[in-house]
Amino acid sequence: GRWREDCGCHTGGGEGWRQAWRGPLREAMDWLRDELALVFRKGMARLVRDPWAARDGYISLIADRSPAAREAFLSRWRSRPLSDREATKALQLLEMQRHALFMYTSCGWFFNDISGIETVQVMAFAARAIQLARSAGGPDLEEGYLARLKKAPGNLPEYRDGARVYEKLVRPSAVDLTRVGAHYAISSVFHDYPSPAAIFCYSVRREKFEVRDSGRHRLVLGQAVVRSEFDGEELKICFAVLHLGDHNVMARVAAAMPEKDFSALAGRLGKAFSGGHLDEVMPVIDAACAGGSYSLKHLFKDEGRKVLKTILDETMSEIEDSFRQISRRHQPIMRI
Repeated sequence: GRWREDCGCHTGGGEGWRQAWRGPLREAMDWLRDELALVFRKGMARLVRDPWAARDGYISLIADRSPAAREAFLSRWRSRPLSDREATKALQLLEMQRHALFMYTSCGWFFNDISGIETVQVMAFAARAIQLARSAGGPDLEEGYLARLKKAPGNLPEYRDGARVYEKLVRPSAVDLTRVGAHYAISSVFHDYPSPAAIFCYSVRREKFEVRDSGRHRLVLGQAVVRSEFDGEELKICFAVLHLGDHNVMARVAAAMPEKDFSALAGRLGKAFSGGHLDEVMPVIDAACAGGSYSLKHLFKDEGRKVLKTILDETMSEIEDSFRQISRRHQPIMRI
Protein backbone atom coordinates (compact mmCIF):
# COMPACT_ATOMS: atom_id res chain seq x y z
CA GLY A 1 0.00 0.00 0.00
CA ARG A 2 2.93 2.35 0.47
CA TRP A 3 3.04 3.09 -3.27
CA ARG A 4 -0.65 3.87 -3.71
CA GLU A 5 -2.70 4.30 -0.51
CA ASP A 6 -3.36 6.78 2.28
CA CYS A 7 -2.69 3.93 4.70
CA GLY A 8 -1.63 6.10 7.64
CA CYS A 9 2.06 5.17 7.61
CA HIS A 10 4.27 8.23 8.06
CA THR A 11 7.32 9.50 9.93
CA GLY A 12 5.83 12.63 11.48
CA GLY A 13 4.49 15.79 9.89
CA GLY A 14 1.84 18.23 11.08
CA GLU A 15 -1.38 17.43 12.86
CA GLY A 16 -3.98 16.09 10.49
CA TRP A 17 -1.51 15.49 7.67
CA ARG A 18 -2.49 12.71 5.29
CA GLN A 19 -0.89 10.81 2.47
CA ALA A 20 -3.86 11.17 0.12
CA TRP A 21 -1.33 12.26 -2.52
CA ARG A 22 0.03 8.72 -2.92
CA GLY A 23 -2.82 7.36 -5.03
CA PRO A 24 -2.92 10.18 -7.60
CA LEU A 25 0.89 10.27 -7.73
CA ARG A 26 0.94 6.54 -8.46
CA GLU A 27 -1.68 7.02 -11.17
CA ALA A 28 0.41 9.82 -12.71
CA MET A 29 3.54 7.66 -12.64
CA ASP A 30 1.74 4.65 -14.10
CA TRP A 31 0.28 6.76 -16.90
CA LEU A 32 3.70 8.18 -17.68
CA ARG A 33 5.33 4.74 -17.51
CA ASP A 34 2.88 3.38 -20.09
CA GLU A 35 3.29 6.38 -22.40
CA LEU A 36 7.08 6.07 -22.16
CA ALA A 37 6.81 2.38 -23.00
CA LEU A 38 4.99 3.28 -26.22
CA VAL A 39 7.68 5.84 -27.09
CA PHE A 40 10.37 3.26 -26.32
CA ARG A 41 8.86 0.45 -28.40
CA LYS A 42 8.17 2.70 -31.37
CA GLY A 43 11.55 4.42 -31.27
CA MET A 44 13.65 1.29 -30.74
CA ALA A 45 11.80 -1.00 -33.18
CA ARG A 46 13.97 0.01 -36.15
CA LEU A 47 17.21 0.31 -34.20
CA VAL A 48 17.72 -2.86 -32.14
CA ARG A 49 16.80 -6.52 -32.38
CA ASP A 50 15.00 -6.80 -29.05
CA PRO A 51 14.12 -3.47 -27.35
CA TRP A 52 13.27 -4.87 -23.91
CA ALA A 53 16.24 -7.25 -23.79
CA ALA A 54 18.45 -4.31 -24.77
CA ARG A 55 16.83 -2.30 -21.95
CA ASP A 56 17.76 -5.01 -19.44
CA GLY A 57 21.26 -5.30 -20.92
CA TYR A 58 21.76 -1.55 -20.56
CA ILE A 59 23.02 -2.17 -17.02
CA SER A 60 26.40 -3.10 -18.53
CA LEU A 61 26.70 0.33 -20.11
CA ILE A 62 25.62 2.08 -16.92
CA ALA A 63 28.54 0.33 -15.19
CA ASP A 64 31.02 1.46 -17.88
CA ARG A 65 30.31 4.61 -19.88
CA SER A 66 33.55 4.56 -21.88
CA PRO A 67 33.35 5.04 -25.68
CA ALA A 68 34.60 1.49 -26.20
CA ALA A 69 31.87 0.06 -23.96
CA ARG A 70 29.25 2.17 -25.72
CA GLU A 71 30.35 0.91 -29.15
CA ALA A 72 30.42 -2.71 -27.90
CA PHE A 73 26.91 -2.37 -26.48
CA LEU A 74 25.48 -0.91 -29.68
CA SER A 75 27.25 -3.52 -31.80
CA ARG A 76 25.70 -6.28 -29.72
CA TRP A 77 22.10 -5.05 -29.85
CA ARG A 78 21.64 -3.06 -33.06
CA SER A 79 19.65 -4.63 -35.90
CA ARG A 80 21.65 -2.78 -38.57
CA PRO A 81 24.43 -0.18 -38.80
CA LEU A 82 23.34 3.02 -37.03
CA SER A 83 24.13 6.61 -37.87
CA ASP A 84 25.46 8.84 -35.10
CA ARG A 85 22.00 10.38 -34.68
CA GLU A 86 20.35 6.95 -34.49
CA ALA A 87 22.88 5.77 -31.92
CA THR A 88 22.19 8.87 -29.84
CA LYS A 89 18.44 8.25 -30.09
CA ALA A 90 18.82 4.64 -28.96
CA LEU A 91 20.88 5.68 -25.94
CA GLN A 92 18.41 8.44 -25.06
CA LEU A 93 15.54 5.95 -25.12
CA LEU A 94 17.45 3.52 -22.91
CA GLU A 95 18.29 6.29 -20.45
CA MET A 96 14.63 7.29 -20.54
CA GLN A 97 13.66 3.78 -19.47
CA ARG A 98 16.22 3.85 -16.64
CA HIS A 99 14.58 6.98 -15.24
CA ALA A 100 11.14 5.43 -15.71
CA LEU A 101 12.27 2.66 -13.35
CA PHE A 102 13.72 5.18 -10.90
CA MET A 103 10.29 6.84 -10.61
CA TYR A 104 9.21 4.07 -8.25
CA THR A 105 12.12 4.40 -5.82
CA SER A 106 10.59 3.46 -2.46
CA CYS A 107 11.70 6.43 -0.36
CA GLY A 108 9.68 8.72 -2.61
CA TRP A 109 6.45 7.23 -1.31
CA PHE A 110 7.01 6.70 2.39
CA PHE A 111 7.33 10.11 4.02
CA ASN A 112 4.95 12.84 5.07
CA ASP A 113 4.17 15.14 2.18
CA ILE A 114 4.38 15.28 -1.58
CA SER A 115 6.74 18.27 -1.24
CA GLY A 116 9.32 16.22 0.70
CA ILE A 117 12.76 15.89 -0.86
CA GLU A 118 12.27 12.17 -1.48
CA THR A 119 9.05 12.61 -3.46
CA VAL A 120 10.48 15.61 -5.30
CA GLN A 121 13.34 13.33 -6.36
CA VAL A 122 11.09 10.66 -7.90
CA MET A 123 9.23 13.44 -9.70
CA ALA A 124 12.61 14.69 -10.95
CA PHE A 125 13.27 11.23 -12.36
CA ALA A 126 9.92 11.51 -14.16
CA ALA A 127 10.85 14.96 -15.48
CA ARG A 128 14.12 13.60 -16.85
CA ALA A 129 12.31 10.73 -18.56
CA ILE A 130 9.90 13.25 -20.16
CA GLN A 131 12.84 15.35 -21.32
CA LEU A 132 14.60 12.35 -22.87
CA ALA A 133 11.41 11.22 -24.63
CA ARG A 134 11.13 14.69 -26.16
CA SER A 135 14.82 14.71 -27.20
CA ALA A 136 14.43 11.31 -28.85
CA GLY A 137 11.63 12.60 -31.06
CA GLY A 138 8.68 11.44 -28.98
CA PRO A 139 5.68 13.50 -27.85
CA ASP A 140 5.87 16.04 -25.04
CA LEU A 141 4.28 14.23 -22.09
CA GLU A 142 4.74 16.96 -19.49
CA GLU A 143 1.28 18.51 -19.82
CA GLY A 144 -0.48 15.16 -19.37
CA TYR A 145 1.70 14.32 -16.40
CA LEU A 146 0.99 17.70 -14.76
CA ALA A 147 -2.76 17.27 -15.25
CA ARG A 148 -2.61 14.07 -13.22
CA LEU A 149 -0.33 15.54 -10.57
CA LYS A 150 -2.95 18.24 -9.94
CA LYS A 151 -5.11 15.53 -8.35
CA ALA A 152 -2.43 14.75 -5.72
CA PRO A 153 -3.25 16.96 -2.67
CA GLY A 154 -0.43 18.33 -0.54
CA ASN A 155 -0.52 19.18 3.16
CA LEU A 156 1.08 22.61 2.85
CA PRO A 157 -0.67 25.69 1.40
CA GLU A 158 2.34 26.68 -0.71
CA TYR A 159 2.45 23.18 -2.19
CA ARG A 160 -1.25 22.56 -2.57
CA ASP A 161 -0.88 19.75 -5.10
CA GLY A 162 1.66 17.72 -7.05
CA ALA A 163 1.57 20.03 -10.06
CA ARG A 164 2.55 22.97 -7.84
CA VAL A 165 5.43 20.95 -6.38
CA TYR A 166 6.59 20.04 -9.86
CA GLU A 167 6.48 23.63 -11.11
CA LYS A 168 8.24 25.11 -8.07
CA LEU A 169 10.73 22.41 -7.07
CA VAL A 170 11.25 20.05 -10.01
CA ARG A 171 11.13 22.04 -13.24
CA PRO A 172 13.73 24.67 -12.12
CA SER A 173 16.27 21.90 -11.49
CA ALA A 174 16.02 20.46 -15.01
CA VAL A 175 19.31 20.31 -16.91
CA ASP A 176 19.82 20.30 -20.67
CA LEU A 177 22.83 21.01 -22.85
CA THR A 178 22.12 24.76 -22.89
CA ARG A 179 22.07 24.83 -19.07
CA VAL A 180 25.40 22.97 -19.02
CA GLY A 181 26.78 25.55 -21.43
CA ALA A 182 25.58 28.35 -19.15
CA HIS A 183 27.26 26.67 -16.18
CA TYR A 184 30.50 26.40 -18.12
CA ALA A 185 30.34 30.01 -19.33
CA ILE A 186 29.73 31.50 -15.88
CA SER A 187 32.19 29.33 -13.98
CA SER A 188 34.90 30.04 -16.61
CA VAL A 189 34.94 33.61 -15.26
CA PHE A 190 36.40 32.20 -12.03
CA HIS A 191 38.20 29.02 -13.21
CA ASP A 192 40.60 28.26 -16.04
CA TYR A 193 39.11 25.18 -17.69
CA PRO A 194 41.08 22.86 -19.98
CA SER A 195 39.61 21.96 -23.34
CA PRO A 196 37.78 19.67 -23.42
CA ALA A 197 36.53 20.18 -19.87
CA ALA A 198 34.66 17.47 -17.98
CA ILE A 199 31.56 18.76 -16.17
CA PHE A 200 29.91 15.82 -14.41
CA CYS A 201 28.54 13.59 -17.20
CA TYR A 202 29.12 16.24 -19.88
CA SER A 203 32.12 17.63 -21.71
CA VAL A 204 32.69 21.08 -23.20
CA ARG A 205 35.15 21.72 -26.03
CA ARG A 206 36.15 25.29 -26.77
CA GLU A 207 36.17 26.57 -30.31
CA LYS A 208 36.60 30.28 -29.49
CA PHE A 209 37.42 31.81 -26.13
CA GLU A 210 38.33 35.38 -25.23
CA VAL A 211 38.80 37.03 -21.84
CA ARG A 212 39.12 40.78 -21.24
CA ASP A 213 39.80 42.44 -17.88
CA SER A 214 39.32 46.02 -16.79
CA GLY A 215 39.88 46.61 -13.09
CA ARG A 216 37.41 44.41 -11.20
CA HIS A 217 35.36 43.84 -14.35
CA ARG A 218 35.75 40.85 -16.64
CA LEU A 219 34.23 39.96 -20.00
CA VAL A 220 34.24 36.37 -21.28
CA LEU A 221 33.14 35.54 -24.82
CA GLY A 222 33.30 32.24 -26.61
CA GLN A 223 31.87 29.43 -28.69
CA ALA A 224 31.90 25.80 -27.63
CA VAL A 225 30.48 22.34 -28.22
CA VAL A 226 28.62 20.81 -25.27
CA ARG A 227 28.37 17.02 -25.34
CA SER A 228 26.51 14.49 -23.20
CA GLU A 229 28.73 11.52 -22.38
CA PHE A 230 25.59 9.44 -21.75
CA ASP A 231 24.21 9.48 -25.26
CA GLY A 232 26.61 11.51 -27.42
CA GLU A 233 24.15 14.37 -28.07
CA GLU A 234 25.93 17.62 -28.92
CA LEU A 235 25.01 21.29 -28.99
CA LYS A 236 27.07 24.17 -30.39
CA ILE A 237 26.67 27.37 -28.40
CA CYS A 238 27.83 30.97 -28.25
CA PHE A 239 28.14 32.58 -24.82
CA ALA A 240 28.98 35.95 -23.32
CA VAL A 241 29.46 36.73 -19.62
CA LEU A 242 29.93 40.10 -17.95
CA HIS A 243 31.27 40.08 -14.38
CA LEU A 244 30.99 43.40 -12.57
CA GLY A 245 32.67 42.19 -9.39
CA ASP A 246 31.45 40.18 -6.39
CA HIS A 247 28.27 38.25 -7.23
CA ASN A 248 27.18 40.49 -10.11
CA VAL A 249 27.31 38.18 -13.11
CA MET A 250 25.18 38.43 -16.27
CA ALA A 251 25.39 35.73 -18.91
CA ARG A 252 23.72 34.95 -22.23
CA VAL A 253 23.80 31.64 -24.11
CA ALA A 254 22.54 31.15 -27.65
CA ALA A 255 23.13 29.00 -30.71
CA ALA A 256 26.62 29.21 -32.18
CA MET A 257 27.10 31.81 -34.90
CA PRO A 258 29.24 31.92 -38.07
CA GLU A 259 32.88 32.87 -37.48
CA LYS A 260 32.60 36.26 -39.20
CA ASP A 261 29.62 37.18 -36.99
CA PHE A 262 31.48 36.08 -33.88
CA SER A 263 34.54 38.13 -34.85
CA ALA A 264 32.37 41.18 -35.43
CA LEU A 265 30.69 40.68 -32.05
CA ALA A 266 34.05 40.30 -30.33
CA GLY A 267 35.22 43.55 -31.93
CA ARG A 268 32.18 45.53 -30.83
CA LEU A 269 32.27 44.17 -27.30
CA GLY A 270 36.01 44.66 -26.97
CA LYS A 271 35.74 48.28 -28.03
CA ALA A 272 32.89 49.05 -25.61
CA PHE A 273 34.44 47.15 -22.71
CA SER A 274 37.99 48.48 -23.09
CA GLY A 275 36.65 52.01 -23.47
CA GLY A 276 34.85 51.74 -20.14
CA HIS A 277 31.39 51.95 -21.71
CA LEU A 278 29.86 49.14 -19.65
CA ASP A 279 26.36 50.44 -20.27
CA GLU A 280 26.84 49.51 -23.93
CA VAL A 281 28.14 45.97 -23.34
CA MET A 282 24.93 44.16 -22.34
CA PRO A 283 22.77 45.71 -25.11
CA VAL A 284 25.31 44.46 -27.66
CA ILE A 285 25.32 41.00 -26.06
CA ASP A 286 21.52 40.89 -25.90
CA ALA A 287 21.20 41.84 -29.56
CA ALA A 288 23.68 39.19 -30.71
CA CYS A 289 22.86 36.36 -28.27
CA ALA A 290 19.08 36.18 -28.31
CA GLY A 291 18.98 33.23 -25.96
CA GLY A 292 18.52 32.50 -22.29
CA SER A 293 19.64 34.80 -19.47
CA TYR A 294 21.68 33.29 -16.66
CA SER A 295 23.37 34.31 -13.40
CA LEU A 296 25.18 32.70 -10.46
CA LYS A 297 21.97 31.04 -9.31
CA HIS A 298 22.03 28.88 -12.45
CA LEU A 299 25.33 27.22 -11.51
CA PHE A 300 25.14 23.61 -10.38
CA LYS A 301 25.01 23.56 -6.58
CA ASP A 302 28.52 22.31 -5.81
CA GLU A 303 30.17 24.63 -8.31
CA GLY A 304 28.00 27.51 -7.13
CA ARG A 305 29.27 27.01 -3.59
CA LYS A 306 32.88 27.00 -4.85
CA VAL A 307 32.38 30.22 -6.77
CA LEU A 308 30.72 31.95 -3.80
CA LYS A 309 33.58 30.77 -1.57
CA THR A 310 36.06 32.28 -4.03
CA ILE A 311 34.20 35.59 -3.96
CA LEU A 312 33.90 35.55 -0.16
CA ASP A 313 37.57 34.63 0.29
CA GLU A 314 38.63 37.63 -1.80
CA THR A 315 36.26 39.89 0.14
CA MET A 316 37.45 38.61 3.51
CA SER A 317 41.08 39.08 2.45
CA GLU A 318 40.37 42.73 1.56
CA ILE A 319 38.62 43.26 4.89
CA GLU A 320 41.51 41.69 6.81
CA ASP A 321 44.03 43.91 5.00
CA SER A 322 41.95 46.99 5.81
CA PHE A 323 41.73 46.15 9.52
CA ARG A 324 45.44 45.31 9.61
CA GLN A 325 46.28 48.75 8.19
CA ILE A 326 43.91 50.45 10.67
CA SER A 327 45.50 48.57 13.56
CA ARG A 328 49.06 49.48 12.55
CA ARG A 329 48.18 53.11 11.95
CA HIS A 330 46.49 53.55 15.32
CA GLN A 331 48.68 51.32 17.50
CA PRO A 332 50.29 54.22 19.41
CA ILE A 333 46.97 55.69 20.55
CA MET A 334 45.63 52.21 21.28
CA ARG A 335 48.60 51.54 23.59
CA ILE A 336 48.13 54.85 25.42
